[in-house]
Amino acid sequence: MNGRKNSHSCIYFSGNSHYVDVDVTAICSVTHNCIGCQGDSKCCCSSYEVCISSSELTKIIGCIPDAAKFCPHLKSHNGYENVFEQIGLNLFRIDTAANGLCVFAYSKDNKTLCSLHSVSINLGVSVHQVKPKTCLIWPLAISEGKRGILSMHEDVLEFRCNAQNHNDSLSLCPNIGRIVESAFGQRFRCELGSAANKGLHRTKIPLHGPIAGEL
Repeated sequence: MNGRKNSHSCIYFSGNSHYVDVDVTAICSVTHNCIGCQGDSKCCCSSYEVCISSSELTKIIGCIPDAAKFCPHLKSHNGYENVFEQIGLNLFRIDTAANGLCVFAYSKDNKTLCSLHSVSINLGVSVHQVKPKTCLIWPLAISEGKRGILSMHEDVLEFRCNAQNHNDSLSLCPNIGRIVESAFGQRFRCELGSAANKGLHRTKIPLHGPIAGEL
């Protein structure tokens, strides 16, 4: 397996705060509609080095046999390729292929799709159980540090799935709202929507939802 990495910064979750600072303005400034990256358009699966924790590593390793049905390159002559590199204490990096794509990405109908996401659909399990947190909440990101800030990646408008939200008032894109809810829960999404309705540019929201205990 080719181990070439992209030049973009590694993104990951850290910290143990019981709430997160939220950049409401940044989150409401973008609309998002993921339909799978098409053709030669910029693709999130080839734009970032994704780092995962040891608990995420364990989850993903358990999915590799099913993911290999979409990504045959994950197979080796005696089982499956080792596509992870340890880069720190409790921190691992997912390999990329020679073309820069994440090794769990695959092409179908001229679109780039995630095999882990496809596995979750086929097995009928929550995508949170198999997909890295950083991918789960994209195009949002939580910055590194003791107290993370939930915001947007700086380059999101370079992707065809994102666009500038031209509403005069702060408003949460429904698709981004669903991403927030899937990761942090309905209560978190409601509090974020309420902050936007009040015109708050920044706020603090207690951590809720599936990934709250892992931050």
